[in-house]
Amino acid sequence: MLQQFKYPLIFCLCFLSRICCAQSNNLCQNALLFCPNPSVTYPAGVNVGSGQVGPNYGCLGSQPNPAWYYLNISASGSLSISMAAANDIDYICYGPFNSLSASCNSLTAGNTVGCSYSGSSTETLSISNAVAGQFYLVMITNFSNAVQNITVAQLSGPGTLNCNYLNATCSQACIGSTATLTGTSYNLSNPTFSLDPGGATSPTPTFIVSPTVSTVYTLNCTGVNSQSVMQTISSAVSVTAYNSPTLIPYIPTATICSGQSSTVWMSGALSYTWSNGIITSNSSVILSPSVTTNYTITGNSSNGCLDTAIITQFVDLCTTVQNQKNKNRSILFYPNPASQFIYADVEDGTANEITGFTVYDLLGKEYPVKSEEISKSKIKIDLSGLTEGHYFISVRTKRSVYYGKYLITR
Repeated sequence: MLQQFKYPLIFCLCFLSRICCAQSNNLCQNALLFCPNPSVTYPAGVNVGSGQVGPNYGCLGSQPNPAWYYLNISASGSLSISMAAANDIDYICYGPFNSLSASCNSLTAGNTVGCSYSGSSTETLSISNAVAGQFYLVMITNFSNAVQNITVAQLSGPGTLNCNYLNATCSQACIGSTATLTGTSYNLSNPTFSLDPGGATSPTPTFIVSPTVSTVYTLNCTGVNSQSVMQTISSAVSVTAYNSPTLIPYIPTATICSGQSSTVWMSGALSYTWSNGIITSNSSVILSPSVTTNYTITGNSSNGCLDTAIITQFVDLCTTVQNQKNKNRSILFYPNPASQFIYADVEDGTANEITGFTVYDLLGKEYPVKSEEISKSKIKIDLSGLTEGHYFISVRTKRSVYYGKYLITR
């Protein structure tokens, strides 16, 4: 226990600066709620002079830069509370009081519960047999006059304190979508709320955020406490911005014949939900639509983020032989669908023999394929090097050009 002349020079400087910067809770009448809440900042007094006249300060030989707080017991029982800062702090505690009204006029030696004037930056307050609903007043001094915060923690005891827990939480945050950040359990009247970063304000503790990178948000609640003093409590929450999956469809057969099936694959996610009554979470399904149909697929990542893709399975009637007439002549393409080969057969070939052909896909890309001449008016085209899907063929003769559409299936 140090004596009252601890740090006399610092005490003198703080006293002289008292008029410059007044702090709202440097007087007992403006005490703020104090409890073991790690998300709430409890500042030590800075540049607020010495303790007010009236209270019995017990063991405190001097009272530089006081900050007044009060405790409210929520559950009966003894409890031990630590108060820690970066630099030397001291304290005195009074109580119990049935209410805060006029309690500042009863800060006597007989009502002193605990007091410490040590040179430590950590102090411990022990309260025996606290009763639910009772109040205690605590004054903490700041000898160094340094800007610092006081951390409060309950060390032991079945008794508990009534606290302002803002409890900020945030729903799943996925890049490219929104998340809801909210807070609960604040004991302030007429509260208003703000969120940093961004400085958004709201009459309710709910904000919509869209982080593109992982961000620490601070939710602030400002309102009037039970001492009729404006107070701000805060709660920080770290929000991880997860990447959303990117769905990549693979449709090997864009168009199928009516009555046929097609296997479609998806990649980019962990599990999938398919529309049109398809019950599976697998990455591949077998589609057998009777008409051209759109399918919606939702992919879910390991972090719970979603992406959606829409695919179309085209359906064609696919007649067995395609017959195209041109100027009183015609050409036959068969079989259709084809597997390895397709034949192009021009009627009246003696007067209209084949001179060449081109095979290309739906996007107009040409494919070099081999052919075998069966006759001047009939060729056999090798399709073994092409993948499944729809293709077009143009056959040139001495008199005309014929076009056909066919499907390769295997």
